[in-house]
Amino acid sequence: MQSGRTSSPGLSVRRLFRIAKRWSGLALIPLWISLVLVLRAIRPLRTIRLGGINAGRLGHLVMDLEMFLSEKRAGIHSNEQRTLDLRYVWTGELPVCNHLLLDLWKSKFVLGPRWLLQPLDTWNRKLPGGSRNAIPYRKGNGQLNQHNDLHDVLRRTGTQLPCPVAMVEDAEHTVQLVRPQFSLFGRYVCIHVRDEAYFAQWGDSPLVRDTTRNAAIDTYADAIRYLLDSGFGVVRLGASTTAPIRIDHPNLWDYAADGSRTELLDIVLPRFCHFFISTLSGPDKLAQAFRRPILFTNLAPVKSIPLWMPNSLIAPKRLRRADGSTVHWHDVFKSGMHTMSESDLELRGISLSHNSSRELLEATREMVERLSGVARDDHQSDARWTALLKGIPEHLLAGGVRARWAQALLDGDHAHATKMNS
Repeated sequence: MQSGRTSSPGLSVRRLFRIAKRWSGLALIPLWISLVLVLRAIRPLRTIRLGGINAGRLGHLVMDLEMFLSEKRAGIHSNEQRTLDLRYVWTGELPVCNHLLLDLWKSKFVLGPRWLLQPLDTWNRKLPGGSRNAIPYRKGNGQLNQHNDLHDVLRRTGTQLPCPVAMVEDAEHTVQLVRPQFSLFGRYVCIHVRDEAYFAQWGDSPLVRDTTRNAAIDTYADAIRYLLDSGFGVVRLGASTTAPIRIDHPNLWDYAADGSRTELLDIVLPRFCHFFISTLSGPDKLAQAFRRPILFTNLAPVKSIPLWMPNSLIAPKRLRRADGSTVHWHDVFKSGMHTMSESDLELRGISLSHNSSRELLEATREMVERLSGVARDDHQSDARWTALLKGIPEHLLAGGVRARWAQALLDGDHAHATKMNS
């Protein structure tokens, strides 16, 4: 079997290509360093900043750029006339996730060749003093990342992602062809539940093993029926899926499973939805860019909680011990378990527990009632929410608190949280 692998001509070609690429990269290091020094030398005349556009992952392609432009509109980043931002497109060896979306963004940025700008950007960031020639990008532990609203700009600016009237008209025409009974401007909810189908198409990749945010669409059935009974249409988004929704209703559109998906509708459907139900995955970033409220379900790891997202609810996966008992949220944050991977939690005898059908139904009902103005807060729920906030690490609160924990997922043992906080 081993000889069969080594005799594969395709594998040999790929290995030779990687070796050639590595050696050519080493040979060009003096060139890249020289060009970096040129960038530094011309700063008094013109500051050229470099940065990439990640077109391989939908969430990054949407919100990295939406947040940057929104922050720039709000005066966070430099608007000096002597500053020129140059970007390049890369995909991390994945296919472009949405060509139409990438084309829309190209009207907003100055793009250059990747073969030149990416290594130049890499060496500029490696050498000391390169921050002035790097387009600002937040990344790393201990802070909110680039696609998080650290400066509260989503409420203060309009959507930066272009959505031309002609594109909306094309989408409306497409909808009438594939789903005549559906109105793009009607009262509907988008839902996206991540499963293993999307990443599995890329074969042996570390992404395939990232099952943390996966969930089963069947557990959302009661929530979907509630929305349908309440007069909402429901559209299930996604690039691929392992199972259809087993509900027969004229106002349910299983768009991810029926073959009607297009890059155009992927963009426009979240634009006009009443709100979005998601597992903190790529499609909900379009809803974020268009300033639509989101119910985040089966959210994990908890270090990613989007407390900064306006008019939204958060329903995380619970952490459970081997004996079936729930780890209180205060203990999750205090122990650092909110930052741990699923495999690291398993080593501690902790497992992630998916939202139950009842929890999903209750969170969906709460979302509908909050958006309709029906008051749901009472003294007990407010006390539990306040106690929880006191235990959340400060850096996760840096962008402000404009979302709420779904009441169905708040710890029932308020006395425990109060005691620990005191």
